[in-house]
Amino acid sequence: METNQDYSEVLSDFQAIFKECLLKVEEQGFNNQFEENIVGLFLINSWLGALLRMESNNPLEGFKDFIIQQLSN
Repeated sequence: METNQDYSEVLSDFQAIFKECLLKVEEQGFNNQFEENIVGLFLINSWLGALLRMESNNPLEGFKDFIIQQLSN
C-alpha cells in the first residue's frame, strides 16, 4: 500500500466483507444481536491488534475463538 488512503480503502473493503459474512450468518438462522457495521469495525481493529502481537502466544487463535463464541451465542 502506498498511502493512508489505500490503507483506509482496504480496511473499508474488509469491513464490507465482515458485514456480508454477518448477514449470511443471520440468513442461516443464527441470532445476530449486533449491528453489522459496528461488529465489522470491531473485527478489523481486533484482527489488526492480533496481527501486531503475532510474536506472542498465538493471538489470532484467541481472536478467532472469541469471535466464533460470541457470534454463536
